[in-house]
Amino acid sequence: MPYLSPGTLFGGALPNPLDKRSIQLQRKKLLAELDLNASETIELSGHTWSKSDIIDYFETLQQDDALPYHQAIAEDPVLLGFLQDGRRFLPKDRFIHNPLYTDPGFLSWISPYYYDAFIGMANSCFQQIDDAGLENLLANPLLMTEYDQERAWIQIGNILQNNISLIEHYKNKLPEKTDLGIDDVSPLMSHLYVLVIQKLPYNRFGGIRDKYAFAIMQAAIYTFNKSGHNRSLTEIWMDNALSVAVSESIKQQLQAKMAEMSSIRKKAEKPREFPRFIWLALVILIKLLTCKSFRSQSTSGPSPIHHNQQTQQLSYTTAIR
Repeated sequence: MPYLSPGTLFGGALPNPLDKRSIQLQRKKLLAELDLNASETIELSGHTWSKSDIIDYFETLQQDDALPYHQAIAEDPVLLGFLQDGRRFLPKDRFIHNPLYTDPGFLSWISPYYYDAFIGMANSCFQQIDDAGLENLLANPLLMTEYDQERAWIQIGNILQNNISLIEHYKNKLPEKTDLGIDDVSPLMSHLYVLVIQKLPYNRFGGIRDKYAFAIMQAAIYTFNKSGHNRSLTEIWMDNALSVAVSESIKQQLQAKMAEMSSIRKKAEKPREFPRFIWLALVILIKLLTCKSFRSQSTSGPSPIHHNQQTQQLSYTTAIR
């Protein structure tokens, strides 16, 4: 059940004092409105409520410890907006300092409401690739029991595991995912998505971050080998995988593969050169052709012009004599 402040039922402000008699009157009013509309549900603060939901809500509202808890939330606009309206935290949004927020009884009571709001916001941050939103969400105390907090981490871990499965399907080209292309998985390996992952608690998500980095590496290797025109993209993926990785062993694997891929890429981009022996053979061939041409000219005899010059010189000599 989503959180609903009693103040919403009373027109935005809690009656002072908020006693059980006021609560019972408001309960009758809502149920009468439900009957008058001939509908099985009613809309309250953006959520649909059935008759049984309303009855259950007012039952819990009349518990002795519930009223001061609701009053504390009503006095904390950041917490109230988050629980009731799913309002995103701004960078400086913080809960008020209230010793009640560490009270075990209060945490047990608020935990189910906070868990629902927290998971909804975390899912939204991953879907919209909003690293600032997730950072702001985690900046405030997690008003949950240890059990619900662990459930929340498991839900977020499932998001990452589902992404890993998609990346692996792309790499393996399984029959049921033959239509899964590079455009479908590339956002999951982007720099912006990595920034979201990095906002998660380091000590809690180290293991799955290594798995995520390894999946990115495998997808990059697959694309590098199968799609030459996307090799520049795989370089970006590998850098992102290195940012996700936690353990030194995974980082070393990534760095080794990055060096190997870089070496292959440079060799492919380097202009092809003739081997030295081919250049040497060409030089020798050119020299042989040049020599042959020179010999051919030398053995063909004097040209007519040269012969005439000899005759003229002979005649001139005879005349001098």
